Amino acid sequence: MLYGFSFDFVNFFAASVIGIPVPVIFSLIVALILWFLTTRMRLGRNIYALGGNKNSAFYSGIDVKFHILVVFIISGVCAGLAGVVSTARLGAAEPLAGMGFETYAIASAIIGGTSFFGGKGRIFSVVIGGLIIGTINNGLNILQVQTYYQLVVMGGLIIAAVALDASERYRLISK
Repeated sequence: MLYGFSFDFVNFFAASVIGIPVPVIFSLIVALILWFLTTRMRLGRNIYALGGNKNSAFYSGIDVKFHILVVFIISGVCAGLAGVVSTARLGAAEPLAGMGFETYAIASAIIGGTSFFGGKGRIFSVVIGGLIIGTINNGLNILQVQTYYQLVVMGGLIIAAVALDASERYRLISK
């Protein structure tokens, strides 16, 4: 564990601008950049095509390996930024501090309408999904529900959302 970060680093992410915490502003800026990337650039359309059907994307002339690499790079940069924010908020760098957050990330994406089967989803829908998951998690914490049961609730939400997505997909295919 690393600790003893500068006072300025820790206080920067503890501050707020116009009553909005800096990590929220930071997250919204990242979401806006990703929204612009996915909706206004060819790269974003290619990534959606790749998520919908890798073979079709390949036969459409999209460099599949390159775009997969770009998606992993974007994911790594976002994880790194989240790590910086987490480190500043904790005042220490703990490698296991984010353990279990992947469940919340998956739940946020699925609840936000991202298809488990790929090719469908929007950045701000995932942000809304994250707010819903955060609200549910906060409510469960206020009710003093044990962590184990909170994960069961998140798992149930993921299963329900995937089931709805699968039934919608099946309904569209069967027409």
